[in-house]
Amino acid sequence: MRLEFAVRACCGARDHQEDAVAVRPEVGETVCDRACDGETAELLVALADGLGGHVHGEVASRIGCAAFMAAMEGPAGRDGDLALGLHGADAAIAAAVTDETALEGMATTLLGLRMADDGLSWASAGDTHLFLFREGMLLLLNADHSGYPMSLKRWAAGELTRALAELAADNNVLASSLGGRGIRLVDVSRRPLPLAVGDLLIAATDGIDTLRHEELSKLCCELAGTAGEIAESLLAAVAAAGDPAQDNVTLCVVKVADVEALTAPAPDAVGVAAPAIDAPGAETANGWRLRSAGSVHESAMPRQARQAPPSLSTVPEPIADRVEAGHADVGG
Repeated sequence: MRLEFAVRACCGARDHQEDAVAVRPEVGETVCDRACDGETAELLVALADGLGGHVHGEVASRIGCAAFMAAMEGPAGRDGDLALGLHGADAAIAAAVTDETALEGMATTLLGLRMADDGLSWASAGDTHLFLFREGMLLLLNADHSGYPMSLKRWAAGELTRALAELAADNNVLASSLGGRGIRLVDVSRRPLPLAVGDLLIAATDGIDTLRHEELSKLCCELAGTAGEIAESLLAAVAAAGDPAQDNVTLCVVKVADVEALTAPAPDAVGVAAPAIDAPGAETANGWRLRSAGSVHESAMPRQARQAPPSLSTVPEPIADRVEAGHADVGG
């Protein structure tokens, strides 16, 4: 497999950067740089967003990325257990707080992903996103643990009434993060997702939510060039939106340039037929099904539009039976 990757970041309207990122190609050292490019056969990425409402978010994100990478050098890496890497990162944050009590209360999101010959695997906590763009369709692969999509998921599962779900839908509150006190939810890919030549992966902190899902999808259809050029174009689009409260944005863009002995079916043909996981009472299949991110259990709205949650009656119907059922939220 040949992967072309690039990392880019901007502060937005903030006066400092609370995102952190680390990438490790198959050959070479881990790179903790918000502006780097490369090609590799395998890639390990950690992307974190320190929580701005908490103390020392930038410290938490940096510790989280470094500890995840360190954990993946041990048994977790040998077993391909990305969730174990997240829990190792949470333990490192706890240790840092023990050593320095002024850090008490710091927290971060964390997305860890691995791309290799067997496909794409990930584990995440929080609202740092992992998108796949394939054959003209933009898919949100991992769960969004922020208030709005989590409330919709609970409503769809019959756990909340519509009124209570609307009251609970606060995107300034995360249902899961790393703060050194155990991770409430970890979204884990149950098995690697096969990749195909031409696939575009975008790992992004939630500052990308300034762009509506439709806008981001349209950009992906129009963009060409290297991974670095695509990442720079995405950041330029965020800047052009002119949000006066623009959050930090950090991206890791990966283009699948070549795949040997591995063929991924088109999204329509992936996995097995099963009920949609966002339908009350539905059961999921232990296989891959992909749905566009306009579905009930995922967020496709920009950050500023989600501050006042819309009525749940306005949530779009699933566009197609393409929910990704090859992942699950696992309690910490």
